[in-house]
Amino acid sequence: KLVINIAQTLRLRAIAEGVETAAQFNLVRQQGCNEIQGYYFSKPLSAEDFRTYALKSAISGTLGHTPRQ
Repeated sequence: KLVINIAQTLRLRAIAEGVETAAQFNLVRQQGCNEIQGYYFSKPLSAEDFRTYALKSAISGTLGHTPRQ
């Protein structure tokens, strides 16, 4: 929470990296983190695989909001 508070005080965006579980996701979200990334959402993707993922997610309205299956 301290790092998130410092970022907010400096008017910066806080990014949580390495989020792998729903519990971690909920915790950093509740703490006010602006951006969250990690295996909870997706494994690392090639540029082409990311393009496909992003297009599919944009069409369904879930980009950045859907944990990977």
